[in-house]
Amino acid sequence: MTARLNRKHREQQSRVYSEEILFHRTVYVLSRILYQICRSCTFGYFNYNPETNKLYICRHENLKKYFTYAVKAMLLFMDYLNYLYVEVKFEAYIFHDCDLVSSGYSFYLEVLNYINVNWHFTKIIVLLHSWKTNESFVSTINKILEIHQNMISSFNKTCFTFDYNILLISSLEFSFTVVQLWNQIMRKKHFLVLKYRIILFEFIYWAYFLYQLILITWHQVLLSSISSCNCRKRNCKRLIKIYKIYFRICEVHGEITQLWLGISGGLFACISLLSADISEELYDVIYQEKSTAEKWKFFLYLKVGNCVAPLLKVFLLGLCTNRIEYLTKFLSQQIYIIELLESGQQNAYTKVLDCQFDCFCLQQHFCPIRNHIWHKGQSINIEFLLLFMWIAFLNAMSNLQYALTEENGINHFY
Repeated sequence: MTARLNRKHREQQSRVYSEEILFHRTVYVLSRILYQICRSCTFGYFNYNPETNKLYICRHENLKKYFTYAVKAMLLFMDYLNYLYVEVKFEAYIFHDCDLVSSGYSFYLEVLNYINVNWHFTKIIVLLHSWKTNESFVSTINKILEIHQNMISSFNKTCFTFDYNILLISSLEFSFTVVQLWNQIMRKKHFLVLKYRIILFEFIYWAYFLYQLILITWHQVLLSSISSCNCRKRNCKRLIKIYKIYFRICEVHGEITQLWLGISGGLFACISLLSADISEELYDVIYQEKSTAEKWKFFLYLKVGNCVAPLLKVFLLGLCTNRIEYLTKFLSQQIYIIELLESGQQNAYTKVLDCQFDCFCLQQHFCPIRNHIWHKGQSINIEFLLLFMWIAFLNAMSNLQYALTEENGINHFY
């Protein structure tokens, strides 16, 4: 019996150790990939010093900077059809070209989608090359590195794990984004701005998702540490330290949210393109006289990535938000229990804890840690995903309805 318990304990320790190693290696690999992309493509103006474990603001070498700028300019000018298309549509609207404007709904929807794509692509380009944004980014990342290093040195390392469900969904999201890029290439070999926007937004999205992995792990570590606290003097000091770290996490999350809100609108704005793809797929399934194999080929070859990737992006962030909310509730319960247990004691430590507890309650009520989109009033969660899907479906049905009233049916939506 004892041997069986010892073997079970060793297996559990081995599993926890493996999860810890997997977490640290995953975070390290993702951060190095994102960092190397930034350095190679001259996104931002910073450099990492491994000795101090900090980012420092710096300028790129002139030769490297001019070379990358030349490549970027060449890639932008290669997409001259995109600018020509927008110009032609704009002139048609100004001078009331009957052949183009007569299509009505399809004309305005098509123009709106292309303006939307170009607008968010421009915002991403400005964000990646803004000196002011770079300073905020470097300052925030240094705070994240400092908090993470402090938590590793202060708490049990075996608590640094993450959910395999989130890792699985993130792998699916990346895979379908690659498929989405392939669908765009196969469908429209010109209009490169569509492909550029997918690539650049995916880069920023994964940087934000990496922060989500770390944030969830921080909550798990704090929850595990606070569960073992009681009202003894040494544990009061530990609890005060937990409060201090948590408030620093809240501060950093506010700064990250400000950076994320500047670009997160592109996640919801893709709903118009998603609706157009769903409309075309519905039209192909319902009204096209094709075999089942041909319809499946059309969907897999041209539509599956466009229809699934945006939904998975929202679902993944919603899953992270729900996980953070779940851990925060348990953390609050543990803090409330400790507060009740030590409420009858009066000493210097309990007075500090009372003050920290009041601050914690105010923070949870007015500014809880959540993922937001567009503004801080709209959280990205599973409920938002359902709303996102419902709006996309309603828009798709509207597109289909208007398209069926036209003589040529559905030719294209974007």
